Amino acid sequence: MALDYEAWRQRESKCSREEAKEIIKTFDKQPLISIILPVYNPMEKWLVKCIDSVRNQYYLNWELCIADDASDQPQVKKVLRYFKELD
Repeated sequence: MALDYEAWRQRESKCSREEAKEIIKTFDKQPLISIILPVYNPMEKWLVKCIDSVRNQYYLNWELCIADDASDQPQVKKVLRYFKELD
């Protein structure tokens, strides 16, 4: 039986998302985490889910480095351009 992650997280978590973010801010060390994401013509749905999963992390000191290997599907460039403009 598949368990809905958000339902599990809410049941198991001792604090809310915002409380967790505040706790993380108190960490003495907050190294930059670089995430390298090579892409080549991924399905738009999965590319968006992948990028959103990184953007929704509690820890905020990260960078997502996307390397497009000359995708020729227009939706890939559209999605990458969209997220680039967000940041």
